[in-house]
Amino acid sequence: MEFASEFAGEITSARSVPDVINAYQNWISKRMAFYMEDGKKLLEDSQRVLNTTMELLSIGKDSIALRLPISHATGSLGGNAKGKLGP
Repeated sequence: MEFASEFAGEITSARSVPDVINAYQNWISKRMAFYMEDGKKLLEDSQRVLNTTMELLSIGKDSIALRLPISHATGSLGGNAKGKLGP
């Protein structure tokens, strides 16, 4: 809000076309800086989410591999003749 109020103040106090153009240039420069900062935060957050997801998938894969032994004879998940897991 402060940003918009500042811009409005600059426009209303402008006395000439160059003053208005200068106000718009300042506004665009600040707006672009905000966009860059937001983009950087988005990229950092996305990277953090991706890293956490990969870590969780890795943990899940390891824990499933420990709980579900693969039968070397058939190449399938271990289980008994009735299709239930276990001995």
